[in-house]
Amino acid sequence: MNPINDAGQLLITFIFGFIVFLFLLRILLQLCRVDFRTPIAQFVATLTNPVTIPLSRLIPRVGRLDTPAALVLLIAKWLELILLWVTAGVTLNVGGAALWAVAEILDLTVTVFMFAIVIQIILSWVSPMGGDPLTSTLRQLTAPILVPLRNLIPPVGMFDLSPMVAILALLLTRTLITAPMVSAGAQLALGG
Repeated sequence: MNPINDAGQLLITFIFGFIVFLFLLRILLQLCRVDFRTPIAQFVATLTNPVTIPLSRLIPRVGRLDTPAALVLLIAKWLELILLWVTAGVTLNVGGAALWAVAEILDLTVTVFMFAIVIQIILSWVSPMGGDPLTSTLRQLTAPILVPLRNLIPPVGMFDLSPMVAILALLLTRTLITAPMVSAGAQLALGG
């Protein structure tokens, strides 16, 4: 490949990846009812409000879903895929690229929850009291997954096994659901 194309693809991946991650995080923080007074939530809100607040005047929320943020998320991921393939000299089916973008977003969501749980586990070893903003944010973000599991799986001695079960369930979700969706979306987009 051409180094200029490689650099362009790197920039596209970095810039759009950051935008996608920010808007996905905004949606997840809201859906999981994370306290928006934490520094992490404030950071996400500060960077995403200039786009979502004007859009919210045109596009109403649907229940607890921040529809303007979801729309920006979908468009950003869709544009990323299209631009990456255009710079590689490949033409995409636009509708297939949209389905591919949705599948990639679902896969990223699973990945975010897996990393949040792993980071929370590591922080529990380093700072067991967990009074810092990161631990608080992660605890609130992962609560919809971990709290029901904690109610089902009692601790074994001092060990909470629910994070391991959650990670296993998320890995299975990724393997059985999101990975085949990403593959099918890519095939539709690439016309194969």
